[in-house]
Amino acid sequence: MPAFICTTCGCQYPNTEAPPAGCLICKDDRQSVGPGLDHAAGDALEPWPFETIYGGWWDRVIPQRAKMMMTASVEQYVEAVTGSLEIFESAIV
Repeated sequence: MPAFICTTCGCQYPNTEAPPAGCLICKDDRQSVGPGLDHAAGDALEPWPFETIYGGWWDRVIPQRAKMMMTASVEQYVEAVTGSLEIFESAIV
């Protein structure tokens, strides 16, 4: 039987024939910024030109095309929290 891992948060679920109906972690209201705020990070950064993002941890740097990646990340996040993104994939464990 496959193990299912949420591709949004990385939570692994027990091996079953079918994927869980949803991720318990991601469905928790405390995990989302809520409706209307989903684009807040992308909107706040939109007016500023940038190519690089330096993260808060070691080796967490997006050295090029960071604005494009940030926009794609925001869009994927919005799809995940609105339920239009397929968030489970089968993992070979």
